[in-house]
Amino acid sequence: MGQTAAALDASGTGQAQKPRRGVADRAWMSAARGMLNRQAALLLVYLLIINSVGLLFGVLAQMEWNAVFDPVPAHSGFIYVMSHADKEYGGIINLIAACTGLCFLVFTRRRQICDSGPLGIFHTDLHPMTWQVLLGCFALTLTGQTLADWYQSGMDWTTARLGVQQSWTTTEQIQQASGTIPMFIYVSLLAPVIEELVFRGAILHALKPYGHVFAIVTSAVMFGFFHGDLGQGFFAFIMGLLLGYLACEYSIFWSIALHVFNNLVVSDGLELLLGFMSDNMASYVNVLMMLAGLLAAVLVLYLGRHRIVAFLRENRTYTNVYGAWACPFFIMLLLIMGFTMLTPFVSAGA
Repeated sequence: MGQTAAALDASGTGQAQKPRRGVADRAWMSAARGMLNRQAALLLVYLLIINSVGLLFGVLAQMEWNAVFDPVPAHSGFIYVMSHADKEYGGIINLIAACTGLCFLVFTRRRQICDSGPLGIFHTDLHPMTWQVLLGCFALTLTGQTLADWYQSGMDWTTARLGVQQSWTTTEQIQQASGTIPMFIYVSLLAPVIEELVFRGAILHALKPYGHVFAIVTSAVMFGFFHGDLGQGFFAFIMGLLLGYLACEYSIFWSIALHVFNNLVVSDGLELLLGFMSDNMASYVNVLMMLAGLLAAVLVLYLGRHRIVAFLRENRTYTNVYGAWACPFFIMLLLIMGFTMLTPFVSAGA
């Protein structure tokens, strides 16, 4: 392909294109790397803003609390304040950080938000949703939970064998504040909406002209690393594939709905239900949920095999498209968030 064809591909319609075969030329790959580089830079700035705002609010709130209710000199130190801010104000910190991130997204991607065309975030002129697809996606959330539980168990077994334990993680922060109203609002409602706007809206739609499968996989990888936690990151990657498919083929409104369903019903709802049960009963329910997750995977993948194969065939792109991952800001994102994922192990083993 020459530069003219590369430019046409880069501007894309956002709809399913004819499968691309062979190897992309330099002009096309340069355009793909440039687009991914801009999306990774956006995410890095987004992370910097929400973490800075959250940290600043948490530290100020903890310092105010110490000054009024806990005037112990040892508790006024910066290390003590830093270590207790997330634990005490996790829900409120995440709410404020998320709202700040939303304002940043609206400011930087206002054209994409207002665009009603194929590359607009809220574009809906795609395939009509069917109840079979919707039920299948709901069922696969159980599969994702099952795989994530197995992954977490394997990681716990491995770290125990290595004599290493994790210190304060993102998962523990959420669990610490899970009983508070601010954390409930954030996890169940606000986070799904904002994360979908960022990953399945701004990022995925910008990458769609370079191949829908490439856009789904790349945005899912970024979504997994975004969480900065090995356990959450694995589950986020799996869900990112499913949510990306919904946003790519149907609309972002369906990916938001599934994300809310997962956080509100599958995660929070199940955890609340297990809290009312005895330990033995909770263990039985967990086993049943895992079996249900496996059954869901087998049924959905078998019944939908023709649809899946057709989607992959129709949305093939050049074999070297993933070479776009070599762009500087994407590598920087993976390194920074990968280090964040490993930090709890390093600090615990030190």
